[in-house]
Amino acid sequence: MKKEQLKDGQWELMAHDPQTGRTVWCCCDGSATHFRTDYPVETLIEENTVSFNDSQGHRFRDGQRIASIPLNLFYEQLHEAQIQGDQHFISRWLNDAEHRKFRTFRGHV
Repeated sequence: MKKEQLKDGQWELMAHDPQTGRTVWCCCDGSATHFRTDYPVETLIEENTVSFNDSQGHRFRDGQRIASIPLNLFYEQLHEAQIQGDQHFISRWLNDAEHRKFRTFRGHV
């Protein structure tokens, strides 16, 4: 008897890592096979929000953690800038309101 596959619409679950929560999904549209990888970040964002709110009235200091970013996002959007030494790009990314959920400390970088 064939084991029933877990689905999300047309997407079929291919792999799940219970330790990290990472899931890999597959979808075949007839001409190509597509893959989607999901990473759970809800807990990280909640922890970042608490840290961000707790930073009210505190000053930047050496070694201050100002953000917590999922590794997949870091490698997609920031890793190359880090390799190139492009602090301006990294600062602009961290200060962008769209990325505020990854900040753990108030202020302008």
